[in-house]
Amino acid sequence: MGRTEKKIETANTALRDLVKWLRACRKAAGLTYRELAVRTGLHATTLQRAASANTVPGLNVVLAYARGCDMLVEDAHLLWKRARREQARSGRPGGRPAPAPSLVSDRAELSSALRALYEEAGAPTLRDMEERAGAFGFLPRSSAHRIVNKQAVPRDRDQLHAFLRACEVPENRWKEWEGAWGRVLRAEKQESEVGLEAATVLPGPQFYRPMVPHQRSDRAHAADLETLLLSPRRLVESGAAAMTRIRSRGQDRVRLRALSAPVEPTLF
Repeated sequence: MGRTEKKIETANTALRDLVKWLRACRKAAGLTYRELAVRTGLHATTLQRAASANTVPGLNVVLAYARGCDMLVEDAHLLWKRARREQARSGRPGGRPAPAPSLVSDRAELSSALRALYEEAGAPTLRDMEERAGAFGFLPRSSAHRIVNKQAVPRDRDQLHAFLRACEVPENRWKEWEGAWGRVLRAEKQESEVGLEAATVLPGPQFYRPMVPHQRSDRAHAADLETLLLSPRRLVESGAAAMTRIRSRGQDRVRLRALSAPVEPTLF
């Protein structure tokens, strides 16, 4: 049976349960790591590391380990998912639990709910998520990275479905997630329309001059005085020049005709 395995030392209680289960499976099957490696096609060191509790092993390794020991892969998958979930949660600061889809009301809550969904799925790798999502381009790794890190939400319904598929959410639960996603996008659209309408109605910044008494220059006062002191002849000449300018511009022709009509002598 080989040498005795070292003591399990980890703060991840779910990982401890997984490692105990793997060791019990190998012991029940009566296999050494070398014999188990022949059955699984994996290196003996890889299998031994999976049962060491140093870190959460890959899902493929855990499933191969269970098959090699003739154990149910469903049990192995469940234990592995719990270990990954606890590991993912321990790596982020604590806070309020993510809301259920039916209680999501804004983008922040939707992001938290999608992150919790990812953790419930065992925090799969971005490569695994892309493969699970379906056809190429449904859920690129860059998009999955932004969603699980709360930097974005699915851009459309197809990408939402791809994310749910990558997190192994049954299709009978998709409707509640569609409702949460649609509710957030509708609220943001309404807020955007209200903001645009307010920006259209409200005037822009206005600039006003201070209300101070108007100060006229000495030159302006001199011009006013000169106008008042004009001789009668200069007044007539200036009036004729003004009439010529008005006539050339075609304005107020009726007034011009009245001003230019001959004056009838007044008989007393």
